[in-house]
Amino acid sequence: MNELNPRRPRWAYGATAAAALAGLLLVVIAAPPLIGAARSAKPLVDAVPQLASSRPLVLVDRNLPSLTYYVDRVPEKVEGRLVGERLDRGDAPLLVITDRDFEKLPLEVKRRLKLLGRAGNLAVYEPNSPAP
Repeated sequence: MNELNPRRPRWAYGATAAAALAGLLLVVIAAPPLIGAARSAKPLVDAVPQLASSRPLVLVDRNLPSLTYYVDRVPEKVEGRLVGERLDRGDAPLLVITDRDFEKLPLEVKRRLKLLGRAGNLAVYEPNSPAP
């Protein structure tokens, strides 16, 4: 007579545990690169090669630690209301700003900026060259 042993795990339980483990491993392996691509400055640095230059780098109304990592220097942080004053220094900085924060800038400041490139909702601007 062939009776089932209640202490012996069934194949269904083992398969369920294996599927749960495989799902967990997939999330642990796949999630960091996907989140990193969407929430880091790497796509922006790849899209705008000027960020690797030695020009001053300014973050506007943002904290973006991954930018420091990818460009290997600490950017200056400026509030949006002070961007015009920062541009008056004349050292031609590169400004990293989100689309939402760019819309909040005064029109006269927006006119002084030229778009270099963008990735996602982040964009890099530089001052327009002065007219001769």
